[in-house]
Amino acid sequence: MNSLRKLLTFRSSNTLWVFIALVVVFSLFTPNKIFINVRNISAIGKLFPDLGIITLGVGMLMICGEFDLSVASVLPFCSYVFARLLFIGTSPLISFIAAILVGMALGYLNGFITVKTRMPSFITTLGTLWFWRGILYVWSKMMPMSIRTYVPNNTPFQLAMAGNLTPFFPIQVLWFLIFAVILGIILHYHRFGNWVFATGDNRDAARAMGIKTDWVKIICYVIVGALCGFCACMQAVRLGLLRQHRELILNLKQLPPVWSEGLLSGEELEVC
Repeated sequence: MNSLRKLLTFRSSNTLWVFIALVVVFSLFTPNKIFINVRNISAIGKLFPDLGIITLGVGMLMICGEFDLSVASVLPFCSYVFARLLFIGTSPLISFIAAILVGMALGYLNGFITVKTRMPSFITTLGTLWFWRGILYVWSKMMPMSIRTYVPNNTPFQLAMAGNLTPFFPIQVLWFLIFAVILGIILHYHRFGNWVFATGDNRDAARAMGIKTDWVKIICYVIVGALCGFCACMQAVRLGLLRQHRELILNLKQLPPVWSEGLLSGEELEVC
C-alpha cells in the first residue's frame, strides 16, 4: 500500500496519468474504437520511437541546462552518411556504426562551441542546424535515395531495426524502452546523473564541488548526437528511402514532450 501511495504521489507520475487519460479519451471517441485497433497500435509503435528516443537525450540535455535545435539536421545528415556508405558497398552494420559516430561528432561540436564561446545554446544549435542542413543539401543535391536493395526485408539487420516482435509490438518500441531504462538509470542512480542535475541547477556551485561542468554538457550533447545517429538508421531502414528534406517541424515535435514532462512533474528546466 505504501508503494502504491508513493507511486500515486510521485511528481513524474503525472505524465503517466495524462497518458492513460489520453488513451482512454481517444479510445472512447474514435469511430469504431479504431484507436485501439491492433494495426493502429502497431503503426504508432513504429512512428513514435523516431522522436521518442531523441527526446530522451534532449530531455537529459535540458536538465543539464542546455538546448539542441540541430537534431532536425543531424538526423537526416546521419541518414545520408548511412545511405552513402551502403551505396559504396559497406556492410549495414559498419554503416550503422559510422552514422552513430558521425552523430556523436556533430554533438561534440555543438557542445564544444556552446561551452567554449559561452553563447546561448539556442543560438549555437540554431546556427549548426542550418549549417549542416546546407551542407547536406549541397552534398546530396536534394535527390532521394532508396536503400531497400542494400537492406532487404527479413535480413537480420532489417529485423533488428524495423522488425516486429509481435503483430502489435514493433521492435522500435523495444529500442525505446531500452534507451529509456539505460538513460533513466544513468540519470537517477549514477553519479553522472547527479552531475547533470547539479550542472543544470547551479553551474557555479557544481564547479565548486569539483564537477567539470563543461565536460558534463559536452557529454550530454554527444549522447543526443548518438541517439540521432541511431534513429537516423532505424528510420531509414523502416522507410527504405532517404529524403534529405526532413521537415524543420521535427524539432517542434520533439520539444513539447520534454517541456510537458517538466511542467507536469513540477520541475523547472533552465535553458541557458
